[in-house]
Amino acid sequence: MSKEALSKIRSAETAADNIRANARAKAQDMISQAGKRGAELCRTTESSTSRELLSMLSQIRKRSEDLIEKSRAEAQKEARAMEITAKLHMNMAVKLIVWGIVEKCQ
Repeated sequence: MSKEALSKIRSAETAADNIRANARAKAQDMISQAGKRGAELCRTTESSTSRELLSMLSQIRKRSEDLIEKSRAEAQKEARAMEITAKLHMNMAVKLIVWGIVEKCQ
């Protein structure tokens, strides 16, 4: 082989080595950037999910409190109705009891 051919081969090998080195560096940079973007995406996703879950929890608590208050109001209404009914029958019950005692004592 001539010197000129050897020189061209060495030049081509050097260029190929440089291309490989640049490709490796670019690949490492792309991997690093992808890792950083992935980590940032993970952080933002966790943060937004956490905010959404806290909002949902707040809504659930509000609905629970509303349901408890509604149940309490209904129970109080029923208790008042039972109290009124009991008072209406109280005089009759007292009379029956008193007459029952009077009859037993005679």
